[in-house]
Amino acid sequence: MGKKKMSAVSDEVSIPTAIDLFNTTTKLTRTGIDLWLHNITRPAQPGDDPLRLGEASMALGMSLMRDPLTLLRIQTGMLADYMALVSRLVSAEQMPPPVAPARGDRRFRDEAWEDNPVFDLIKQSYLIAGRAIMEVVN
Repeated sequence: MGKKKMSAVSDEVSIPTAIDLFNTTTKLTRTGIDLWLHNITRPAQPGDDPLRLGEASMALGMSLMRDPLTLLRIQTGMLADYMALVSRLVSAEQMPPPVAPARGDRRFRDEAWEDNPVFDLIKQSYLIAGRAIMEVVN
């Protein structure tokens, strides 16, 4: 991993390479698939879903299937935001972020969220996904 001096976070921050991110994402995906396969292949046990999240997820899925154009619009908007984010990352010129925190949102007040490219990517990804989720549930 390369080293880059970042005063807002610490003297040195290790910024992962694209290969590091790919390997980590692949490992997390494999672990998730293994857990999913384990859970769908065993008989249901009493108390498996005390919060009834499965029921809520099923209701959400059925609701989305009743209005597929809305889901498509939300997904297309989310994809456009992520494409704008990638363009911003690879562009040599300064571009505005695809989404900004709401006024009064104190979670991203620290300068590191703007100054550190990794933190900015995390913030932007979080805000894009959060906006899409809010559109789905509204």
